[in-house]
Amino acid sequence: MPKLAGVNLIAVLAAAIAMFFIGFVFYGLLFAEIFMAARGYTEAQLQADSSASWMIGGFVIELVIAFGIGWLLLKSGAASLVSAAGFGFAIAALIGFPLLAYN
Repeated sequence: MPKLAGVNLIAVLAAAIAMFFIGFVFYGLLFAEIFMAARGYTEAQLQADSSASWMIGGFVIELVIAFGIGWLLLKSGAASLVSAAGFGFAIAALIGFPLLAYN
């Protein structure tokens, strides 16, 4: 398996694809109207802004997040599913949720 800084790159790619797909289902299919209303977007704005560069940029962000989580898990020494889940919860509670509060 190819690795970078000890992180499995195949796992990073799989995680990024999974996150991208989940985002598509959540924001594109299930809650598209609610998301657009909350952000103040119109259908015309989304059509005008739907270029491949936004999609590629979004996927690159998912790759960076997946690599970062993998690297942090590696550095934390999380060896079991329970310890990895606890680490993930801590990252979400201490970094993710506060960042969302800015918006």
